[in-house]
Amino acid sequence: MPEMKPGAESKRAYKDASPDELVAWANEGDKEALNMVVTDVIVRAEKPLEAKTIVDALSSTTLGQAEGSALYRFGKVYQRVGQLDKALTLLKAASEKGDKDAPLTIGSECERGGDLTEALRWYRLGADRGDAFAQFMAANFLYFGKGCNPDKLEALRYASLSADQGYENGRGFRDLIQSDLAKPSGPCIIATACIGDARVMPLRRLRDEAILGDPVLRDFFHVFWSRYYEWSPGVARLAAQDRHVAEHIRWAFLSPWLSWLEIASIVGRRAPSAMPEADKERVLHCIATRMEEWLHELPAMMEGKCPADTSEVFESFERLGEATRRLFESGGLTTAKR
Repeated sequence: MPEMKPGAESKRAYKDASPDELVAWANEGDKEALNMVVTDVIVRAEKPLEAKTIVDALSSTTLGQAEGSALYRFGKVYQRVGQLDKALTLLKAASEKGDKDAPLTIGSECERGGDLTEALRWYRLGADRGDAFAQFMAANFLYFGKGCNPDKLEALRYASLSADQGYENGRGFRDLIQSDLAKPSGPCIIATACIGDARVMPLRRLRDEAILGDPVLRDFFHVFWSRYYEWSPGVARLAAQDRHVAEHIRWAFLSPWLSWLEIASIVGRRAPSAMPEADKERVLHCIATRMEEWLHELPAMMEGKCPADTSEVFESFERLGEATRRLFESGGLTTAKR
C-alpha cells in the first residue's frame, strides 16, 4: 500500500489501485476512493462473494458517510449472499438517505418473509418516491387487500402513476381496476365520499337499471367512465380524508348537478311552449326550492370568513346574481361548446 493516499490530481493512481488500496483510502475519508469502491462492487455484481469481501472491509464510519445510492449497492451485495440482516440494515440506511430503489427491495424481502403489512408500507414509500414497479406493487396489495383492507381507489391511484411512467403491467392493472369500478357493483366514488353510501344508492340504481340497461346510454357512459376514473379517485380520496373538502364538493358541485338532473327529468327535450302548465310549475318550484336549500348553506360554506350579519352574504349574492344575469343576456357567458 502506498505511504499516502493520492491527491485529487492523481487520477491515474486511483485507476491503478487495487481493491484493498481503494478500501483503505476510503476508510481514511477519501470520497473519490469510495466512489471507486462502489464502481468495483457494481462490476462484481455477478461475483457477490468477491464483492462482499470488499464491503466487509469498509469501516462503520465510512458506511455512515456513504451516500444512499452507495449503501443500496452494498446492501444488495449482502442480499445476494443471503445475509439478510446486514442487507436490510444497509438498505434501510439507504432509504433514510432518500435512495429511490431501496424501499422496493426491502418491501420484496418483507413479502418473502410473510410480513405483508410491512411490505406494503415499503412499497408505498417506494411508490411515493416515483418507482414505477413499487407503484404497481402498492396497487396490487391495496386492490387485493394484502396486509390491509382492500382500497380500490388508492390502488387505482398507484396503478395510474405506474401506467403514466410507461410501465406496461401498471397500465394493464389500471385498466382492470377501472373496468372493475365501472361495473354495476362499482361505487359512485366521489358522491360516496361526499354524501355517504346510503344516499348514493338511488344514483346507483339509476345507473344500473336505466343506464346499463340501454345499449346507447351504456356505450356513452363507458366512454365517460373511462375518463372519469382517470381523475376521480384523487378527488374522492381528498373528500374521504377531509370533511371540509367533502362538504364543499357536495355543496358546489353535487347539489347543483342533482338539481339540474331533477329539472332535466321534467323538461326533457321539450320546448317551453310545448310544456303543460303543470310541468312548468314543477320546474319553477324545483328551481326555487333547490336554490333556497343551496343558499341556506352559503354562510356556513364561508367558515370563518362569514360576516356576523348573514344578511350581508345574501345581499352580496344578489349583486353577483345580477351581474351574472347581465353577462348571460349579453351572450358573454355560456356553457355550450363553440
